[in-house]
Amino acid sequence: MYRANSERTGFYETTGVRRFKGIKWKFRQSNAVRGWTPSWNCGIASDNGIVCISNSGGNLYGLTSQTGKEIWTHKLKKCNDFVYPVVAKNTIYLSYRQMDYKTVDEYLLAIDLYSGQKKWEFKFPLNLKTFTFDFALTYSSPAVSNDVIFVGSGNGYLYAINALSGEVIWSFKTTKNKPLTTPAVGKDIVAVYSRDGYLYAIDIF
Repeated sequence: MYRANSERTGFYETTGVRRFKGIKWKFRQSNAVRGWTPSWNCGIASDNGIVCISNSGGNLYGLTSQTGKEIWTHKLKKCNDFVYPVVAKNTIYLSYRQMDYKTVDEYLLAIDLYSGQKKWEFKFPLNLKTFTFDFALTYSSPAVSNDVIFVGSGNGYLYAINALSGEVIWSFKTTKNKPLTTPAVGKDIVAVYSRDGYLYAIDIF
């Protein structure tokens, strides 16, 4: 999960690297076309022996953590955005955006960890009349806690979504139609920062 956990502490309970023994494996993207290889989009998640990573060409890859062998590829819908996947209960959750100067679409997607098949998809209800076309956007990675996904949208809303069905449980509107950061989930609250200049703490229940 981005920043280690739903609280975003950045603390990982892992053992340190004992000795550098060189490269274990490397993976070349399979969708390089005419000498052009899309760049990696930074977001990496790993669980149960599978590494998930996305690229700027709109592909999400599932690789074996021991050999780097490609297990599956999932094509996103013309994704031109950074993607930060989260893995919970054998499911990959990610939000991504399609945007140019005329149109914008935002999605939250649930993908099976082992097969790469889509479980469900939620399209954020954006209002293009009020949406701020800002390419220096803040990207929101989902936080998963107790089968609920908390994720911010570019329309200024924070959403709580059922992780099993993709149905909206509730939504919270900030003061402006500005994108939100990755939320952090505490015991009874979820905190998120908005490009409107405010930090919000919202009661979960």
